[in-house]
Amino acid sequence: LLSPWPWLLLVLFIVITTFWLYRMNAALKKYDAMFIIPVLQALWLLFAVLNGGIFYQEFKELTLLDNFLFGTGIVILLLGVSIFSPRVPPKGEAVIDILSDIEEGYFSAHDEREPLI
Repeated sequence: LLSPWPWLLLVLFIVITTFWLYRMNAALKKYDAMFIIPVLQALWLLFAVLNGGIFYQEFKELTLLDNFLFGTGIVILLLGVSIFSPRVPPKGEAVIDILSDIEEGYFSAHDEREPLI
């Protein structure tokens, strides 16, 4: 523990973790958790794999087939998150639905039809 490296790594870990949690909370305020958590997890996995491959120099020993399969795996990861993320209706459709409820005299606040007062 006399070496500065463990302390530097500890400080970097705390700073990076704090930054990650701050950004995750900012994203959760902006987007639905069912969308943003899988996106954040997929990006974390992508960058962890890329950083590990670069740091440990694993990519230089890959054959052409290995590179192709690695790229295919990354594409499948990103497409899977894209396909399974919930779809948000366009803003125009949501406005039309709200306006049609108001015109009918109803307001759906809790998925129930309640008359407007």
